[in-house]
Amino acid sequence: MKCECRNQNEWTPQADWLLDSGASLHFIPYLEDFASFEELNESQHELVHTAKKDMSLKITGKGSVILEHNVDNPMQPNGKFIRISPVDYIKGLSIWLLSLGTFLHDGCYVKGLDQGILLAEIHKGAIFLHCVNTKLPDKLYYAHTIICSQEASTPSATALSLQIDDYQNWHR
Repeated sequence: MKCECRNQNEWTPQADWLLDSGASLHFIPYLEDFASFEELNESQHELVHTAKKDMSLKITGKGSVILEHNVDNPMQPNGKFIRISPVDYIKGLSIWLLSLGTFLHDGCYVKGLDQGILLAEIHKGAIFLHCVNTKLPDKLYYAHTIICSQEASTPSATALSLQIDDYQNWHR
């Protein structure tokens, strides 16, 4: 069984996530991309400052996303599944953002190569994300992924911001 998208007619499951060394958290622009989601009460909304002077955006919810990503061939997303949590929702955001600082804080390490940037868990040593520069001459690195809907057999997230499981464990 393959990962199924929730609304095939209106929503594309592919997303290029920008690996951002300046982002304080992981951010997502579309509610449809969440595997699980909790809307925040108005009193819980948080403001995030942007690179644009005197501009802030409002976080109105949090949740988790499940991504399918191919570490060995990052332009072909079929591969391993990862759950990233927490991910904050900002309506109107124009891109998907992964926070390099959050990954480092949560026990991951980074390795930069000519082919891109690799992220791995320190304890397991397993590479879970391969970001590549596909938009030359920019010096921006993206993770090409497929966003998946949550299935009943999906394990819950751990204290780390992500959980990595192979296809066989997820789909027994």
